[in-house]
Amino acid sequence: MELTLTLPQLARYTATQINTFFPDGNPVSLERMEEILPRVLERLSHCLQGIGSPYFKREGKPFFNHLHSDQYSMYLYLLANESHIQASLHPSDLAVKSYLLNKALHGIEAYYQINLPNVFWFAHAMGSVLGRASYGNKLVVMQGCTIGNKDGEYPTLGEQVVLCAKSTVLGGVVGSNVCIGAGSLVIGETIPDNSTVVGSSPNLRIVNKQSNLIDLYFHKDNSHARP
Repeated sequence: MELTLTLPQLARYTATQINTFFPDGNPVSLERMEEILPRVLERLSHCLQGIGSPYFKREGKPFFNHLHSDQYSMYLYLLANESHIQASLHPSDLAVKSYLLNKALHGIEAYYQINLPNVFWFAHAMGSVLGRASYGNKLVVMQGCTIGNKDGEYPTLGEQVVLCAKSTVLGGVVGSNVCIGAGSLVIGETIPDNSTVVGSSPNLRIVNKQSNLIDLYFHKDNSHARP
């Protein structure tokens, strides 16, 4: 993957941000950042490869621009999540600080313990809240979206799901190849595969047709296996 900063530069850049935002006397070390970033960037490369945005590639290969806010918010989620995964080997608060930095910079609630799919896209997703759902591979979340629980039960999402701006899914089951239309409110519903949803529960309108956004946003040849 091509980077706008070298790995050591990116490590220093991120560590400086974290330590500036959280000057608690327990700084994130540059050595730890350089140690964890290869795995984070491997996951990010796989993610960017699976998304159809022309901004995510250069000459067909994944391209990470640290000044592209979508990409940087995705990078910070992966940094937080990978730090959490490795916490038994490297106890630290890097996970929570990366998560909080993402929240401060981008206004996105993507807790480090949630397991987002291998391929996902925060599409200018300011103000979005992603809960502890079961996520199928390939997910797009736009601005102002919420994935949360109904009566304590979080939703199950299939593969290739797009949440358009200000849409909400609370509980229930969302099938594969589904687009949740802008402003829609889905509460405890079962949404079939290959459909588009508009409106609000209990008066949803489900169109039995796959949205053109599915083909626009996702590459069909991308592997579902975790890198």
